[in-house]
Amino acid sequence: MLKFLSGKKKSVKTPPSIVICSTMRSGSTMICEDMRNTRSLGTARELFMNWRPGKADKYKELEKLFEEEVTENGVFSVKVMSRYLPHTEAALQGTREDRPEEGLFPYFHDVFKDATWVYLKRNDILGQAISRYISNKTGVYHNFDDGRHSKSKTVLKAKGESYSDDLDYKFLPINKGVQNIAREQVLWEHFFTTQGIEPVRLTYEDCVEDHHTYLQAIANVAGIKLEKMPAERTIKRLPNKRNDELREEYCRDLARRIRNGTFVPGQKKPNKSGKAKTAPGNAGA
Repeated sequence: MLKFLSGKKKSVKTPPSIVICSTMRSGSTMICEDMRNTRSLGTARELFMNWRPGKADKYKELEKLFEEEVTENGVFSVKVMSRYLPHTEAALQGTREDRPEEGLFPYFHDVFKDATWVYLKRNDILGQAISRYISNKTGVYHNFDDGRHSKSKTVLKAKGESYSDDLDYKFLPINKGVQNIAREQVLWEHFFTTQGIEPVRLTYEDCVEDHHTYLQAIANVAGIKLEKMPAERTIKRLPNKRNDELREEYCRDLARRIRNGTFVPGQKKPNKSGKAKTAPGNAGA
């Protein structure tokens, strides 16, 4: 049973922890699956996305969360996406009576101030944005080859590449995805800087090729002995030839818009009378 820290102020003692910081469609599901399969690096689940502790005793609810999610060696791990950091900060605020030192999301940092921080990003931002676009449109986010999660609506049911072949190309949502990912990465970097954190830095491109190396690196930094190294992954990359087609269409469209001065959606150009008018091509949503 985890206990409250002794002293005048009430606070929950955080177990040895690993925090995976990421953005949507960066390969975090694969990373967390690998971590769980070691049986030593926590459960690595997305616990704070919908965590809304009751007003009565947030301390006990956080204590319960820690107890339920540690692996047998007492290690807790959690995946956090930048898009709901404000919600996570607000939820954790009620678990500390002392106000932590200043910095971005101070309560979130205070709960995990002694944690091993892992920052996962994808170098190919456009590929990530296209992956978001396809997943949002089709509702398919994952592909497992061992029959698990077969009832989940977000898992690919039929094997093959046909699930998104008919997906229309739209410039604006893909471009917005590129912009959002860049902003989300900036937010994580600013959080690390203001809180003096030097995370273990991973890229999807490296991790997809070799999971043994990065898992051992996390374990070494966290001071954890791995009980088991996962064999072949059961989570697979979603088969999708439409990704490459959408990339080509977006890049051609982007070049045309920049050339015509219509890159910024809703950009105004003065006409001969001096009045502003909407530049042509911006409706290419």
